[in-house]
Amino acid sequence: MLLQAGDINIGAYDPLELLIPTARRYGAWVHIDGAFGLCAAASPRYRRLVKGVEAADSWATDGHKWLNVPFDCGFAFIADTAAHSAAMSHRAAYLTHAADARDQIDWNPEWSRRARGFPTYAALRQLGQEGIASLVERCCQHAHSLVTRIGRLPGAGEMTL
Repeated sequence: MLLQAGDINIGAYDPLELLIPTARRYGAWVHIDGAFGLCAAASPRYRRLVKGVEAADSWATDGHKWLNVPFDCGFAFIADTAAHSAAMSHRAAYLTHAADARDQIDWNPEWSRRARGFPTYAALRQLGQEGIASLVERCCQHAHSLVTRIGRLPGAGEMTL
């Protein structure tokens, strides 16, 4: 089951607390698309929107949307490490593998890539939870202000076909 945490078009959140247990009853894998919305967890004001998210099997989010890191800094969090590794791992006779080391090839579809974790670490270290919460809350306040002010403009509520 794919659930939304902050839909890209309208910002809507699926009721995670209600839907995840329902999916569990039917044995469904639950994935949260939190490209925008997972950062709400850092904000005391908006944390309620992601209530129950910890029960999902996987989450995905994009660092560039809130943390101002490079565009390709996307993240996937998977609760079942065996399922994650089985889905991503690549083996070939010409590759060497150490059983006692975490090999990036077992966790990532891209074998060779730049260190995306560093800009993310730097942003998280600099902002901290309070900084992320403040960023999320300010952006939400600005979005609300834009919507309400545009709504007050003459003719904004009228539709013409």
